[in-house]
Amino acid sequence: MTTADRRLPGSLPPALLLTALLLTACGGGAAVETDRRNASSAPASAAASRPQHSSSPSPRPTVRPTRVPVGPGMKVVTATDGHSRIAIPVTWSRMKISDDDVLDVGSDQYVEYLDVASEDKRPYAWDLGAYAKNMINFLSKAFDRVRVSKPRRVTIGGMPGVQYDFQGEVDEGRVAMLFTFVEGAEHYHRISTTTPASRAAANSRRLRAIVATFRETGR
Repeated sequence: MTTADRRLPGSLPPALLLTALLLTACGGGAAVETDRRNASSAPASAAASRPQHSSSPSPRPTVRPTRVPVGPGMKVVTATDGHSRIAIPVTWSRMKISDDDVLDVGSDQYVEYLDVASEDKRPYAWDLGAYAKNMINFLSKAFDRVRVSKPRRVTIGGMPGVQYDFQGEVDEGRVAMLFTFVEGAEHYHRISTTTPASRAAANSRRLRAIVATFRETGR
């Protein structure tokens, strides 16, 4: 089964959301508005809204825990860039959603998906809170009837993080997403989970627990 063949209830294609919306926002520092009805073919222009370079790069954080907590029925997967790992259910598998992601995993059976994007944080003048807010603001433009929670400060593997609950509609249906932005030693990481809005309450605790296992490798 290809990415294009996968569908959430209501024929919602994960590729439309994860590839065109999430990755255009975070890939290479560009935040480019995308027409949600033609998102899969919209060009990515990095020039429009790339933040100014910081004159004084952020100091390197102290060493973070790198060991991934692995519970029963879980397995550890490593991002393609080698900088991070996360524990996922053994029922999930790797997927190929976008070349811009460093990790795409999920389950068509349980209609749950998680992806990770990582980028060098040094070019950004933004701190973590501003980075997360700008990305969320961009994503909101691609959905109708958006509901976004207030940002919550979290700690993931000893790293500072900001987390948002997000719901929105596209033509094919309504989805619930959990966005977690984490500041690592040299990277900003965006961990996103996607599930149908109708399953948001039932899946929330488990998806948050999975996100909480995210770790940098120390490489």
